[in-house]
Amino acid sequence: MSSTLLVNYPKKPQINLDIHRSEYRKRRPANAPIEHRILTFLSREIAAFAPDMIIVHERKGTAILRALIESENARLDWAWDKVISSASLDHSQVLRLAGKRILVFDDMLRTGKHVTEIIQELNLVHGDSEQTSLVHICVFAAHEDSPFGVGKINKNWSFSAFYSGLTTAAYTEIRGQIVDLLQRSGSLMLDTEHIEVRFRLKGSISRLVDCLRRRAEVIVFSAEANRTNLTIYYDNTDAHRIDESIFPPGTDCQGIVKKCRIVQRQTDEFAIIPLCLPTLQESVQGSLWPTSDADRSLFSNYNVTQSPQTAFYSSALLASFYPLRWILRDMYAGESDLFELSLPKQSHLPGQQGYGLEHLQVMYPYVDVAMLTERIISVEQQARSEGKGLRGVRRNPRPHTETPTDDTLRRHAVTMLQLLSIKLDEYRLHREFALGKEAYPSGLTLPQIFRMVKERLAVSDHEVSALFDILIDGAKLVTRVERVSAIDGKLRIERTFKPDGEIIEQAVREFTTQFGVLSY
Repeated sequence: MSSTLLVNYPKKPQINLDIHRSEYRKRRPANAPIEHRILTFLSREIAAFAPDMIIVHERKGTAILRALIESENARLDWAWDKVISSASLDHSQVLRLAGKRILVFDDMLRTGKHVTEIIQELNLVHGDSEQTSLVHICVFAAHEDSPFGVGKINKNWSFSAFYSGLTTAAYTEIRGQIVDLLQRSGSLMLDTEHIEVRFRLKGSISRLVDCLRRRAEVIVFSAEANRTNLTIYYDNTDAHRIDESIFPPGTDCQGIVKKCRIVQRQTDEFAIIPLCLPTLQESVQGSLWPTSDADRSLFSNYNVTQSPQTAFYSSALLASFYPLRWILRDMYAGESDLFELSLPKQSHLPGQQGYGLEHLQVMYPYVDVAMLTERIISVEQQARSEGKGLRGVRRNPRPHTETPTDDTLRRHAVTMLQLLSIKLDEYRLHREFALGKEAYPSGLTLPQIFRMVKERLAVSDHEVSALFDILIDGAKLVTRVERVSAIDGKLRIERTFKPDGEIIEQAVREFTTQFGVLSY
């Protein structure tokens, strides 16, 4: 493990950072918690480079930044409106960064692909010469094979790393410590993409599950940090129908993710994270959407269809209000003394206590946070009214299904990761040897994975949905938005899934070679 901090500023920084990593040790002991090491590194980089904006890689990078900014013991003093996610870099956002000093932060670097993609986005508008002189790449841990880890650096790029030249073993160890930090903070899903509503549980988990099973299937599992997690899965019945007319023309809301996650934050505090991911037609780019005044105002009249990716995330944000209403309705229809809901504070009103949604500006820099908070409050009011109307109404009990144990779920999650890895390796071979003319995506779609896992393991849809949550929480699975070919041959914009980086990919390949694909 190299102890050299690589720094190459094109302009003289405010503080000389041509230092040995032992300088960091003077401030924090070598065995300091990982959050303190990252905080020390980021704080000094910010002080030295004096950036106007930080671009952070989605999703671990944004989750790390949120964990630090919201931490009580290792708090990073930085405003959310000065951070933007790499997933939000459409043309308008890149133009907004013109002439600004930009710090690009990534937690781990091996191939340099993620950082290079960000730089390329900036160069599309500004070119290589001027804009890159205002960019500083800041990586916490760089592998020895990375283009930066051993000093192989573009002359126009400023770069520094807390750990550089890491062997695979050391790199894997640091990665594990970062994942542990995020799990101790609650979940990798506590990022900057998803809205959340918190509540204090005043009864047992079993009572809560009984309420949620009114119209949903529920899987309970323990996360890596021994925190209780729930996956609440909504099927395609009339009770969970989505009005497709509020989305861009050609949007498909059938067979998509419609679920909520409940993540334990503290002993009795939980966060509800609603997820709903419609698929869009590729022709969404440039279309006139949204059509309602309320939605246009929510997006600050921003052109959200200028890129398919921006349109996808904007649609997903609006769609998430549906499962939020469903879960709150079922909670209110249950026992009134079971929970105490805590809604996001309205930041424009002085003196309010509690949590806010300002962190969502990282993923949605064009969203009016005050209006988003008001929309969530309105959804809660509607759900409370509907839920109270259902209280005492006799319901047909859902068929009892045996709840899988944590051990079974984790074994099935390994199988799912193996099946995903094998299929993607097939795609790579086709690309490498030009077998056919089909353009293969870098990940698999939700229907593809559901079909493979159910054929192999004969499990239910809601259990497969929980496997996604287990793998994402364990930083084994990563998502992106891609153009994929649908059954009708048309290109659609969907979320795809793949193993999270080369370390995980290689580990899965070696496990499969030694043991085969698990079938239990």
